[in-house]
Amino acid sequence: MSTLTIRGVDEQAMDEIRKQARDAHSSVNKFVVEAIRKVAFPAEHGKVREWHDLDRFFGSWSEEDARDVMQRCDECRKIDVEIWK
Repeated sequence: MSTLTIRGVDEQAMDEIRKQARDAHSSVNKFVVEAIRKVAFPAEHGKVREWHDLDRFFGSWSEEDARDVMQRCDECRKIDVEIWK
């Protein structure tokens, strides 16, 4: 990781950077680093990161295994009305 020092940032710009960082619930450093990345890599901005670490599992379950897992998931989706009163 590199360190970057920026000189000559006027107070008006710095105040706006602080305000936008605060509005984004971010530190000034994190906000500025993200702003630099958006300029440096505009194609990545707004792009959803893809993960492929579980790809080898797709299609590896038998139909019986898949049904069993889906039934267990369905049980977890049930809402216990008594808890939410």
